[in-house]
Amino acid sequence: MHFSLLHSLNPQKILSSTPLCATLLYPPFLPLLALGCLTPEALAEGSRELRQGANGQGNRPYLEWAPSVDVLGSGVPRRSIISVYVEAGEQINLGSSVPNSINPGADILLRAPDGSVAETCDVLESGFGYIDTPQKELAGPAVAGGYDPCTFTATQTGIYEVEFRSQQVFAGSATDPRGVGVNQFPANLLADQRIGVAAWDVTIFQTPDDPSTEVTGRAFANYLTLNTGNFSDTLHSTAFVLTDDGYLYEVGLNGMQPFAFLFWSDETGFVDATGNPRFQSLDGIPATAINNPDDFANDDITNKIFFNNPIAALTGVTSALSPDGVTSLLNNPVPPQAPTNFTFTGAAGTAGLTTVSAGGAFNFETAPGTDGIVSIEIDVNQDGIFGNGSDRVLTRVVSGGANSIPWDGLDELGNPVPIGDYSGNIRAALNVGNVHFPFLDVENNADGIIIERINALPGDTVFFDDRPISNGQSALSGVPSSGGAHAWTNNFGNERSIDTWAAVPSPPVPIAQLQIVDVLPPVPPPAPL
Repeated sequence: MHFSLLHSLNPQKILSSTPLCATLLYPPFLPLLALGCLTPEALAEGSRELRQGANGQGNRPYLEWAPSVDVLGSGVPRRSIISVYVEAGEQINLGSSVPNSINPGADILLRAPDGSVAETCDVLESGFGYIDTPQKELAGPAVAGGYDPCTFTATQTGIYEVEFRSQQVFAGSATDPRGVGVNQFPANLLADQRIGVAAWDVTIFQTPDDPSTEVTGRAFANYLTLNTGNFSDTLHSTAFVLTDDGYLYEVGLNGMQPFAFLFWSDETGFVDATGNPRFQSLDGIPATAINNPDDFANDDITNKIFFNNPIAALTGVTSALSPDGVTSLLNNPVPPQAPTNFTFTGAAGTAGLTTVSAGGAFNFETAPGTDGIVSIEIDVNQDGIFGNGSDRVLTRVVSGGANSIPWDGLDELGNPVPIGDYSGNIRAALNVGNVHFPFLDVENNADGIIIERINALPGDTVFFDDRPISNGQSALSGVPSSGGAHAWTNNFGNERSIDTWAAVPSPPVPIAQLQIVDVLPPVPPPAPL
C-alpha cells in the first residue's frame, strides 16, 4: 500500500485580487505587478477542487476516514480533518456522499475553535446534507442543481474543524474504496466508498442562506489521507500550500500513482536521529524520520494545504484560535538575507584549519528575527558542481543571531574528506519559504511533480537528493518543475521515502578559508611576561 501528495497546474489560477495587488505594493514584490491581477475562478471548498484541478484526467481521490489505523507505522492516523476559518455570523454549509456512516447520526462532525462540538449532521438518503451525484458536487450547496446542506451559523471567530466519517471500519484491502474516474461516483454509492468519502463540501456564506456571498480560500488541512482504490490509478489534482512565513505554492501530482497515500508538507522533510533535516530521500520508510503532521506540539512546522488560493480571503488574518490552540494563517513573506561572518573552526580550535576526519564547526550569523534553514554545501570533489558525487550538504533550522553547525569531516558517502584547500568550494545560504513534500511508498511518478511559488518571488525550481538510494540521482542546484520534475519509474519508490522540496534561498556566501592538513602547525608558545 502507498502513501503521499497532490496537481495539474492551471496558470490562470495565479490569482490576484485587490488584496493581493495591495500585497504586491511592498517593495520586494513590486516586479510582480507586471504580471497583472487576474480574476480567480469562483470555486467552493471541497472535493470538487481535487476533481476540477484534474481537468478530467485520472481518478477520484477519496478522503479517508480510518482513525483506528496509521499510515505505514508512522503514527499518523488514516483520517483527514478539514479546517476552515470562519467569522462569527457567517454560515458553514456541509455535505457528504456518505449517509449511514460508522458514526450513526453524526456522519459529519463540526468542532468549534474552543474545541467544543458545534454541530453534528445526520446525512440522509432523502437529501439532507447528501451529495449523491457528481453534478450536485460540482454545483455546491443551496443552488439550483446543488445539494441541500447541513448548516451552522458561527458563534465564534476562528478555525473550525470538520470530520467526514466513512461507511466502514478499516479491515485491510477489502475496505479500499472502488476506483473510478475523477468525474465519476462509484456505481453503488452506498456500498463502494468503504473507508473513503467520495464527495465532501465545506462552503462558507458570509451572509446566511445567501449563496451569492460565498467566500473561497478558507478551507485547508494539515495533512490529507487519500485513496484512489487501485495501484494503477493516477492523480492530477491541484492544491495550494502555504508556509508559516507566508509563501504560497501551487502544487500538482501530474499523473502520480500513489493509491492510498498521505499528503503533507513541512519545512524540513525527513529528519535524522537528532531531529535535524536531512534534505534527502531514504531507502526504506523509517517512522523516526517522519515529523508527525498530526502532532500540533511538534516543533517542526507543518505547512497548510488549501483547496483554493487563500490570499484574497485571508489577507490581514495572520493567526486564529483553533481547537489545538492558536495557529498561524497568512503572514507577509520576507525575502531572505544571506548569512554573515561565515567561518570554520577546526576540532582543535584552529581557525580555518583541521585534519583528516577531525572535522569542526561552521560558524555564521543571521539577521535578528530571522527564522529559516541554513544549508552548507561542500564541493568535496571540487568539480565546480555542488551536490553531486560525494559532495556533502549540512542543514540546520536556525533563528536570528550567532549559529554553529558541526561537521564530522566526512563526505556524503561516509568517507573522510582528503587533505586539500577547500576555500572557495564551500558555500552557505539561508532558505525561507521551505516546502518539503515527502512521499512514502509511491512506486511511480513518471511525469514528475509540479511546484510553483505564486505569490512572492515566483518560481518553479525544485530540489531533490536521492543519493542514499541505489542509482539515485540529485538536483541540489535545482531544476524547473513547470513541466514536471523529479520523475521516477520501474517501482523506484517502492518501500522508500522520497523527498522533493522548494525554497527561497538567499544569495550563497563562500567561506573565507578551510584547509584540511596532515598535521596542524605547532601552537606558538605564549609570549614571555
